[in-house]
Amino acid sequence: MRYSTKYRDLKRKDFRELWDTRISAACLEHGMDYRSFRETLSRSNILLNRKMLSELAIYEPWTFKMLTEFAKQHEMGQGITVSGLSKPTGIVTQSMVNPQRGFIGQ
Repeated sequence: MRYSTKYRDLKRKDFRELWDTRISAACLEHGMDYRSFRETLSRSNILLNRKMLSELAIYEPWTFKMLTEFAKQHEMGQGITVSGLSKPTGIVTQSMVNPQRGFIGQ
């Protein structure tokens, strides 16, 4: 019983590290470091946990790009200006690869 508790804790730690690595890589891809990204989202009251941010970085790169753009603008004190943003180039989503499939849940 003692060992199962220990390994559940290790499993949680491993997943946290995996999610942090994925988010950090995606942030660096968009020109922002992980710490300031999370701090800005937290100050802006955007409450997404590590797992959801990791999933967004993998399966919804446009959404993650918009979050990084929001965090950059908010960090510089400009607030929200959605009209100035365009679709990011060089990002391929699953719906672009297989347009008949649509959303992942379908």
